[in-house]
Amino acid sequence: MSDRPGAMTDLSAVMGALPDLDRMPKALPGDLPLLAVRLGFEATLDVVEASPSADRRLPLSTALRQELGLETHVAREVEEVAQDTRRSLAELRAGETEITP
Repeated sequence: MSDRPGAMTDLSAVMGALPDLDRMPKALPGDLPLLAVRLGFEATLDVVEASPSADRRLPLSTALRQELGLETHVAREVEEVAQDTRRSLAELRAGETEITP
């Protein structure tokens, strides 16, 4: 990614704005894993966990923690979504999916 610092700033701004939105932008859930692949799991996890939206992105942060080899303790439902997210991350790393417009 050519403008990694700018992208990290944008991600932080988006994560900070989520609590003020009535609903999540349609493309955002699908784009966050792609950003994680492009920006790096650890950096993305840091932004997600530091944001006021951390509770809304628990499956993503769980998936990222697992990808980093960190221990997680979450409800079964969160774990199931995190596993789906990990499959998406694997597909993205393989270059099978592109960001939504």
